[in-house]
Amino acid sequence: MRRIQHFDRYTCGMVCDDIEQALEEYAKDRGLSIKRGPARFGATNLTLKLEISTISDSGTVLTRESQDWNRYCHRYKLEPDRVGWMFEYHGQTFQITGLNRKASRYPICAERVSDGKPYRFGCGVVSKAYKLEGAS
Repeated sequence: MRRIQHFDRYTCGMVCDDIEQALEEYAKDRGLSIKRGPARFGATNLTLKLEISTISDSGTVLTRESQDWNRYCHRYKLEPDRVGWMFEYHGQTFQITGLNRKASRYPICAERVSDGKPYRFGCGVVSKAYKLEGAS
Protein backbone atom coordinates (compact mmCIF):
# COMPACT_ATOMS: atom_id res chain seq x y z
CA MET A 1 0.00 0.00 0.00
CA ARG A 2 1.43 3.37 -0.95
CA ARG A 3 1.80 6.27 1.42
CA ILE A 4 -0.70 9.13 1.09
CA GLN A 5 1.00 12.49 0.46
CA HIS A 6 -2.06 14.74 0.15
CA PHE A 7 -5.85 14.55 0.18
CA ASP A 8 -8.13 15.09 -2.77
CA ARG A 9 -11.71 13.92 -3.35
CA TYR A 10 -10.68 10.47 -4.57
CA THR A 11 -8.17 9.86 -1.76
CA CYS A 12 -10.70 11.09 0.79
CA GLY A 13 -13.31 8.62 -0.41
CA MET A 14 -10.80 5.78 -0.43
CA VAL A 15 -9.60 6.49 3.14
CA CYS A 16 -13.16 6.88 4.46
CA ASP A 17 -14.20 3.58 2.85
CA ASP A 18 -11.15 1.82 4.34
CA ILE A 19 -11.89 3.22 7.82
CA GLU A 20 -15.55 2.24 7.60
CA GLN A 21 -14.63 -1.28 6.49
CA ALA A 22 -12.06 -1.68 9.29
CA LEU A 23 -14.56 -0.53 11.94
CA GLU A 24 -17.36 -2.74 10.63
CA GLU A 25 -16.00 -5.95 12.17
CA TYR A 26 -15.20 -4.17 15.45
CA ALA A 27 -18.75 -2.81 15.65
CA LYS A 28 -20.24 -6.22 14.92
CA ASP A 29 -18.21 -7.83 17.73
CA ARG A 30 -19.29 -5.13 20.20
CA GLY A 31 -22.97 -4.96 19.21
CA LEU A 32 -22.69 -1.44 17.80
CA SER A 33 -23.82 0.33 14.67
CA ILE A 34 -21.38 2.70 12.97
CA LYS A 35 -22.71 5.16 10.42
CA ARG A 36 -20.34 7.36 8.45
CA GLY A 37 -21.19 11.02 8.35
CA PRO A 38 -19.77 13.92 6.36
CA ALA A 39 -16.05 14.36 5.81
CA ARG A 40 -14.03 17.51 5.22
CA PHE A 41 -10.53 17.66 3.93
CA GLY A 42 -7.68 20.02 3.25
CA ALA A 43 -4.43 19.38 1.43
CA THR A 44 -2.89 17.55 4.40
CA ASN A 45 -5.74 16.58 6.73
CA LEU A 46 -9.10 14.84 6.80
CA THR A 47 -11.92 15.20 9.34
CA LEU A 48 -14.47 12.40 9.38
CA LYS A 49 -17.63 12.29 11.48
CA LEU A 50 -18.88 8.93 12.75
CA GLU A 51 -22.13 8.17 14.57
CA ILE A 52 -21.77 5.14 16.83
CA SER A 53 -24.98 3.74 18.33
CA THR A 54 -25.89 0.75 20.45
CA ILE A 55 -28.28 -1.92 19.20
CA SER A 56 -31.19 -3.09 21.35
CA ASP A 57 -31.94 -6.76 22.05
CA SER A 58 -34.68 -6.63 19.40
CA GLY A 59 -32.16 -5.43 16.79
CA THR A 60 -33.22 -1.76 16.65
CA VAL A 61 -30.39 0.75 16.32
CA LEU A 62 -30.73 3.22 19.19
CA THR A 63 -29.82 6.49 17.48
CA ARG A 64 -30.30 9.96 18.94
CA GLU A 65 -33.39 10.40 16.75
CA SER A 66 -35.00 7.15 17.93
CA GLN A 67 -34.39 8.08 21.57
CA ASP A 68 -35.76 11.59 20.97
CA TRP A 69 -38.94 10.05 19.53
CA ASN A 70 -39.67 8.26 22.80
CA ARG A 71 -38.78 11.31 24.91
CA TYR A 72 -40.52 14.08 22.96
CA CYS A 73 -43.27 12.50 20.82
CA HIS A 74 -45.99 13.82 23.15
CA ARG A 75 -44.97 17.40 22.28
CA TYR A 76 -45.84 16.67 18.66
CA LYS A 77 -49.04 14.76 19.57
CA LEU A 78 -47.52 11.50 18.34
CA GLU A 79 -47.70 8.06 19.92
CA PRO A 80 -44.70 6.61 21.78
CA ASP A 81 -43.03 3.37 20.67
CA ARG A 82 -43.71 4.00 16.98
CA VAL A 83 -40.05 3.82 15.94
CA GLY A 84 -39.94 1.06 13.34
CA TRP A 85 -43.62 1.53 12.46
CA MET A 86 -44.35 1.42 8.72
CA PHE A 87 -46.80 3.60 6.85
CA GLU A 88 -47.84 4.27 3.26
CA TYR A 89 -47.35 7.65 1.61
CA HIS A 90 -47.96 8.27 -2.11
CA GLY A 91 -47.89 4.55 -2.80
CA GLN A 92 -44.53 3.94 -1.12
CA THR A 93 -43.80 2.34 2.25
CA PHE A 94 -41.76 4.21 4.86
CA GLN A 95 -40.45 3.18 8.25
CA ILE A 96 -40.15 5.69 11.11
CA THR A 97 -36.58 5.98 12.41
CA GLY A 98 -36.97 8.83 14.89
CA LEU A 99 -37.56 12.49 15.59
CA ASN A 100 -35.32 15.46 14.77
CA ARG A 101 -36.24 18.14 17.30
CA LYS A 102 -34.21 20.79 15.45
CA ALA A 103 -36.38 20.49 12.32
CA SER A 104 -39.57 22.43 13.00
CA ARG A 105 -41.34 21.82 9.66
CA TYR A 106 -40.38 18.19 9.01
CA PRO A 107 -39.33 16.65 12.34
CA ILE A 108 -40.15 13.00 11.61
CA CYS A 109 -37.26 10.91 10.29
CA ALA A 110 -38.12 7.91 8.14
CA GLU A 111 -36.55 5.58 5.59
CA ARG A 112 -38.09 4.40 2.36
CA VAL A 113 -38.30 0.63 2.81
CA SER A 114 -37.49 -0.22 -0.81
CA ASP A 115 -34.00 1.32 -0.82
CA GLY A 116 -33.29 2.72 2.67
CA LYS A 117 -33.20 6.33 1.48
CA PRO A 118 -33.81 8.76 4.37
CA TYR A 119 -36.81 11.13 4.25
CA ARG A 120 -38.32 13.77 6.54
CA PHE A 121 -42.03 14.21 7.14
CA GLY A 122 -44.31 16.68 8.85
CA CYS A 123 -46.40 15.53 11.81
CA GLY A 124 -49.60 15.73 9.76
CA VAL A 125 -48.51 12.96 7.39
CA VAL A 126 -47.86 10.50 10.21
CA SER A 127 -50.98 11.54 12.17
CA LYS A 128 -53.08 10.93 9.07
CA ALA A 129 -51.45 7.50 8.64
CA TYR A 130 -52.31 6.68 12.29
CA LYS A 131 -55.95 7.53 11.63
CA LEU A 132 -56.03 5.46 8.42
CA GLU A 133 -54.53 2.50 10.27
CA GLY A 134 -57.14 2.80 13.02
CA ALA A 135 -59.98 3.00 10.46
CA SER A 136 -59.03 -0.26 8.73
